[in-house]
Amino acid sequence: MSRKIRPMEPKTRMNKLPVWHHHHSSKMNLDEVCYSTKVVSVRIKGSATVMTVTSSWPSQGWIVEYAITHSPDENSSGAVWMSDSDLESAFDLSSSGKHEGLPAAPNNSAAQVGNQWLLDKYGGDVAVQGKFIRYGPCLNVPGPGTGNDGDPNISVYLTPEIKAAVKQLFNKF
Repeated sequence: MSRKIRPMEPKTRMNKLPVWHHHHSSKMNLDEVCYSTKVVSVRIKGSATVMTVTSSWPSQGWIVEYAITHSPDENSSGAVWMSDSDLESAFDLSSSGKHEGLPAAPNNSAAQVGNQWLLDKYGGDVAVQGKFIRYGPCLNVPGPGTGNDGDPNISVYLTPEIKAAVKQLFNKF
C-alpha cells in the first residue's frame, strides 16, 4: 500500500493568503539572473527581503539563501539545501498539466510523505520540514511562520516570471 501526500486547506486571511504567509510577499520581484559556466543563480528581492537560489557545477542540488531586514538593528538570515525535486516542488515547477495558480501534483517521494504532519498542522500543498512549505503560489522558506513582521522566515508569492526564471536554472548546466 503506497501512501500519498494529502494537501490540506490552510486557514487564510481575508486576502486569501495562508495565515503563515506574510502579505508583503507580493512585493517580491525577480531582481537578477546569473548564468556562467560554473554557477547559476536567481535573486528575488523585496524592499526588506532577498532570496537567492544558486547551484555551482559540479555540485548537486541548490542552496536557497534568504535575508530579512526587520529594522535597522534586527535581521534574520538563513540557507537551506534543496534537491532538484525539492526545488521543483517548492517553486511549483512540476509538469502536472494544471493551470497557472492551481496547486501542482505533490511530490510523493518517501521523504515528502514523511512531512504530511506539516500539511496536517498548517495546511498547504507540499512541504519539507526545515526547507519550505507552499500553498498554491504562496511559498515560505524554511517553513511556516506567523505571517506577521518579525518572523525569521521568508515569504514569496510565486509569479509566472519568478517561476520561469527558476525553471530556466535547470537548463543551464
